[in-house]
Amino acid sequence: MSKLHTDLVAIAAARDLEIVVQKSWTKITRDRKSVYVQNKETVDQIHVSGFVPDDHEATVILTKEDAKDLRLGKVRGIIVPDRSDSWMEAFEGALDRLEDGTVGDQMTGKAAGRLTDFLASK
Repeated sequence: MSKLHTDLVAIAAARDLEIVVQKSWTKITRDRKSVYVQNKETVDQIHVSGFVPDDHEATVILTKEDAKDLRLGKVRGIIVPDRSDSWMEAFEGALDRLEDGTVGDQMTGKAAGRLTDFLASK
């Protein structure tokens, strides 16, 4: 795993969030809400599951239907570091949501456009 992966997990551990290393992802969790960090050299996606993350230019917000179509279960957002130099704000915001238990709002117009762009890039 990369230094970035190790640093992201360390940030979560410092917040006393539960860390579970799985085969392809590291799960950062509290109260059935999770943030998943890829276990690979390049972290190009961070999945947010069980709640809607804050709207940020690095975040692609998913509806239940989007997640179902993409076979992503309860994932409601994908943080894509390549989309913004300030992507760490989105990651920290997702960890804040894990800590305070808020679930977030539904997709805004800007976030819907980012989903279209994200899907087109796949």
